[in-house]
Amino acid sequence: MKSNNFVLLVFVLMYQISCGPDPVKDTTTYEDMILEGWTSYSQNEFDMATAWFIKAKKKEPSFAEAYTGLAWIQMKLDSLIKAEEYFNTGALKINVTADHYAGWAFMKNAQKEFDGSNTYAQAALDVDSEWSFPYAVGLSASDLKLLQAQNYFLLGDYTNSLLAVKVLNPGFDADIFDSAGQGLLAKEIERLRKIV
Repeated sequence: MKSNNFVLLVFVLMYQISCGPDPVKDTTTYEDMILEGWTSYSQNEFDMATAWFIKAKKKEPSFAEAYTGLAWIQMKLDSLIKAEEYFNTGALKINVTADHYAGWAFMKNAQKEFDGSNTYAQAALDVDSEWSFPYAVGLSASDLKLLQAQNYFLLGDYTNSLLAVKVLNPGFDADIFDSAGQGLLAKEIERLRKIV
């Protein structure tokens, strides 16, 4: 009988050793992962930010915020094609924020797709008319309006460009139907770029 107990004890010990300790469950919430991702982004730690956003995306693949973060990172790294993929995918998810559309608007402007840039700038303002980007210094709704003014100007739509400028500087006016007035409008857009 002792021999059977000894064999049983050895078997139990071997089983416990082979299984090892129970893996520790990751209890980090999606919201915490997103916060860590944006914190790392704010500190220009893009590898760490990417890791957090990918982890969040795996945890909650139906939410947009992780895709938004990954898209902004790719823009910072000048990988506009990859950023475009994340913006496109994120737009199909739940809880798309103004940050998502604003980033997309800036990216489309960089790609010289001015109509698309205006569409996404307006989408961002429609979601949050007082938008500001908390993860980088100085980006706000005013930047989106200025972006629209610039986009319209580059598209040759001086009327809408002037209307966008007037949101930022109600006292400005120019005769946009002649080249001198268009030149004044261009100078005002440039002036606003330095102060907005």
